[in-house]
Amino acid sequence: QLSLYPNQILTNVIYPVIQPIMSDYETRMDKIKQVYLLLTRFLGTIGLSLSIFLFFTAKEIILFLFGGQWGGSVATFQILAFSVWIQLILTITGAIFQSANRTDLLLVSGVLTAITNITAMGVGIYSGKIEYVALLLVVAFTLNFLQTNYLLMYKMFGSTYLEFFGILIKPALMAGSQAIGFLLLPTLPFSNFVTLVIKSLVFIFIFGLGLIVTGEMKAIKDILAKRK
Repeated sequence: QLSLYPNQILTNVIYPVIQPIMSDYETRMDKIKQVYLLLTRFLGTIGLSLSIFLFFTAKEIILFLFGGQWGGSVATFQILAFSVWIQLILTITGAIFQSANRTDLLLVSGVLTAITNITAMGVGIYSGKIEYVALLLVVAFTLNFLQTNYLLMYKMFGSTYLEFFGILIKPALMAGSQAIGFLLLPTLPFSNFVTLVIKSLVFIFIFGLGLIVTGEMKAIKDILAKRK
């Protein structure tokens, strides 16, 4: 449930941007692609770094919010954290298909997604370990991410993965810097709450610095400007 919160929050920011496209640019594939890549860049910038943050703060988040009896779920939460950025980007794909009036591709993507998710959950449950369920769900999310963006980039926009993943290079570098920062952080002999606060401050500092160095601040400003 915790891994879904970023989706719910950012949906309120993103959909006011997408809705005008759905009504005004149905035949403008170039415009729809431009906005999709901008949104992907925005969500990737936030989501990739957030995934790293959640992975390295999983223990503090779980124990602070739910108590020591939930300590066994920390590993599961860490695994699911790697899918947060994927889920964020997938959240907007349905609206993009609809904005181009390509509900046929949306249907294909939906069917493939359902098959992949059900298979992953079935195999995971059969294994008898919740960590395997989480791991297979991350694999399923990744496969769905690839097939959905194949349908978008190749079939709808006539483009390639190269263009799509190219815009995620800087967000990935920012996430990498987050990982290095947390790995270099010494063990903190404080309560879960204090440790979480310290790690959050480290995250904010590195994230803000990354936005400035990579120039990704512009993407966020563009999204917020379109929302007004």
